[in-house]
Amino acid sequence: MQLWTDIVSNALLGTDKQAPVTAGWPEDFTTALTHINGNTAIDKEEKFLQLAALAFNYRQSGSLPLHKEDAGIPTASEEIRPGCSMAAIQAFNDVVAEDNEGLLQLWLECCAASQQIAHPYMLPALLDKAISQKALRPLVESCAGERGKWLAQFNPDWKMPAAVSLEEQWQTGTLAQRKAALAQLSETDPAAARAWLQQTWPQENANARADLLSSLRPIVFAEDSSWLEVLLNEKSVKVKEVVMHLLRMQPGSSIVKLYWQVAQQAISIKKEKALLGLSSKTTLQVKLPDTVDENIFKYGIERLSSNKKIPDEAYIVEQLVQAVPPHLWENHLQETPEKIITLFTEHSAGGRLYAALESAASKFRNAQWAKLLVAEGNRFYYPLVYALEPAEREPYIIRSLTKTPEDVMTYLRQEVEGEWSLPLTRAVLEYACKSPYSYNRLFFSKRAHQLPVEILASLDSISPQRPEQHVNDAWNDIRAHIKKLLVLKQQIINAFQ
Repeated sequence: MQLWTDIVSNALLGTDKQAPVTAGWPEDFTTALTHINGNTAIDKEEKFLQLAALAFNYRQSGSLPLHKEDAGIPTASEEIRPGCSMAAIQAFNDVVAEDNEGLLQLWLECCAASQQIAHPYMLPALLDKAISQKALRPLVESCAGERGKWLAQFNPDWKMPAAVSLEEQWQTGTLAQRKAALAQLSETDPAAARAWLQQTWPQENANARADLLSSLRPIVFAEDSSWLEVLLNEKSVKVKEVVMHLLRMQPGSSIVKLYWQVAQQAISIKKEKALLGLSSKTTLQVKLPDTVDENIFKYGIERLSSNKKIPDEAYIVEQLVQAVPPHLWENHLQETPEKIITLFTEHSAGGRLYAALESAASKFRNAQWAKLLVAEGNRFYYPLVYALEPAEREPYIIRSLTKTPEDVMTYLRQEVEGEWSLPLTRAVLEYACKSPYSYNRLFFSKRAHQLPVEILASLDSISPQRPEQHVNDAWNDIRAHIKKLLVLKQQIINAFQ
């Protein structure tokens, strides 16, 4: 179109060098051209702009867009799961308004468990949450449905990674992804996880070997630690450290057997005559042999104590007690576990030896010894929780709230993820209400999903009963906040029933 070419040329040269285009216009534009050119109230630049606007609209009139097959945005696949109810939508809105991550996770878990999906208008908020709270991403992907997958393609931050099998993730993923795949497989099939790593071991570099091996729990090698024994010959110091750590957790490993050879030489019992020789007394004798196998220091036992109050020899013995399964002492000392614990406690280094037994019982998951140790101990040693039988864990935690409450509260904050039982919740609240400035609204907001809704029935009966009115007032405010959170939690549960 020559007219438009002339207009563009006029714009490039300027109206001082080239007068506005008047030729080449169709006859139908005569009236408009006469009106623009005859208008003395505007300058030549304004006339040019009006002519250019007229030419542009003329050029665009009647034009058709380019045709391209399959152009446009594909529609989302049809949903196969039903959308959530209005009650669930309202509960979601309330959770978002409360900005409570734990309750949002509960909402997503309930939605996924009920095989439902989120309402379309909820998707942007859900996908945004998956950006800031990556732990929620799998649940968000499940609850977003097909429309969520479709919508995510329009925002790079929302983009959902393509679903891949664990084996594909192991074969083609980054080191971090491979570690995650290996760790996940080891939870369900330890033998297969071990086989995966053995197959690729020759191709891995030293750093990858150490990282991948460290992602496996000791239980993976519980049935067969022979491969770990071979890996003790690795050149990489980093790899050897990981290997030694795993072998120290295997009761039948060569390292633990080496420790036991020295430990049983260092500890024995002696029967002495009591007063007037009428009875005998059994005491624990602790002394390293004159010649100690130097390999124990090569495989993790520290030779020197960092505490000036603890002699090097005593420090070595304590490490050895920590490093061997506690049940071995029964046959060696020919005594019951109860008697052995008493003998260790009565020794001059009893406190440290008792702590070493606690460490050993937790490391080797000895439920019998763990039960005896928690009954006798005066502190809360949380690794023992995992060695206890499930039915014995909570009573130990609740008992410890009266002995070392802050240790228990730290454990609950850092280690416990699921919902607390009603007795545990009541015990925690009865302790926390006395320190409302430490255990404030934020503390309970972070644990709203862990509080059972049944505690609502007795929440009003929990009070600090302190003379300071400000403490009572602070707790009343926190209690009201807890009630609000529990009502919201109940709302979520009811919405998916």
